[in-house]
Amino acid sequence: MLLDILEALVFLGFPVFLLSWYLFRRLYLRGDLQSNADYGTIKTNLKTLRKQKLTNTDFFHKNWMKFGGGYYGITAVATLLLIEASDLFQFIFNFPGLEALLVDGVVSLIVDVILNQIQNIITAALWFFHWMEDDRHTLIWVGVSYGSYYLGLRLAAHSIEHWIDVVRNRFHG
Repeated sequence: MLLDILEALVFLGFPVFLLSWYLFRRLYLRGDLQSNADYGTIKTNLKTLRKQKLTNTDFFHKNWMKFGGGYYGITAVATLLLIEASDLFQFIFNFPGLEALLVDGVVSLIVDVILNQIQNIITAALWFFHWMEDDRHTLIWVGVSYGSYYLGLRLAAHSIEHWIDVVRNRFHG
């Protein structure tokens, strides 16, 4: 069970935490969310933001909102990024050669790439099935990812300097 928790923390928890912190920190800094708001207010504000078509957003924010925003959306974006990174590393380190790639022609290669991308997006949208492969414990993976999301959301409300001061004051009285 401890190994399951560690695996969930490394492969899903940490990426979800980083994305959560990054996306919410931006929302707090832009004034879209109030740092002292309770969780219910934050969820309500996220629904409002999702309905707005913000033009000054980045890649992560757009995809997060496409996946529904909130916990589910951040976990889906993190899953998509991890799937894409895995595909890229597999392609680079198991490169079949140009001849094998083009054996059925350029059009076939382009269609294969597009179909793979669609498959990855669907897998990310159904992230809980992706992370439940290999008989993983569902509650551990969902709990770790949700805890990471919530921690990122709460830590993003204040600057890194604030949290460094909190830790410093805690240990140095």
